[in-house]
Amino acid sequence: MKRVLMVHASVRTERSSSRQLGYELVANWHQQFADLLVTQRDLNLSPLPHFSDATYAAFSGELESAASQQALALSESLIHEFEQADAVVFTVPVYNWSIPSTLKAYIDHLARSGRSFHYVDGECVGLLADKPVYLVIASGGAEIGSTEKQLIEPLAMMGVTDVTTLHASHLDTQQRAQKLAEIENRVSNLVDSAAAA
Repeated sequence: MKRVLMVHASVRTERSSSRQLGYELVANWHQQFADLLVTQRDLNLSPLPHFSDATYAAFSGELESAASQQALALSESLIHEFEQADAVVFTVPVYNWSIPSTLKAYIDHLARSGRSFHYVDGECVGLLADKPVYLVIASGGAEIGSTEKQLIEPLAMMGVTDVTTLHASHLDTQQRAQKLAEIENRVSNLVDSAAAA
């Protein structure tokens, strides 16, 4: 492993549980892979535009306007960044039973017909090379499977199915310390597995 892309979705920085767990995972990888290069995309500090009429036009091949050309260029840069990584780590908080809208916008720009997926005989076929993706999810209450599906399903549509979920739940309850310890143990096991591979 040489290149890791981290995509952060939390509105919090220093106090974000999802960020901290993601950083812990990557920091442990640094101990195993001395030349590891980490690219960070912070969707809170640098939010992406949400899907718009210009984006729709660009994805449909209508590039007459400057806005649609910019939308296509943005999509292409995000897909290229994703493709260049050997592994991708998403740090994801759960807000109101869902992923943040900034992360939804990221997925919308990544999922482009004819570039990251296409249709063959009516079936969706992914065009991105499969790679390890880690979903580091933090929620104040119970685990919400629909949150994970909001990421797993579009990634699979694009051809990325090697997805590992680390969901730290109940962080706003008295179980916080226990749940964090459980996830940190899983993080350590993942690092050991990567080193043995």
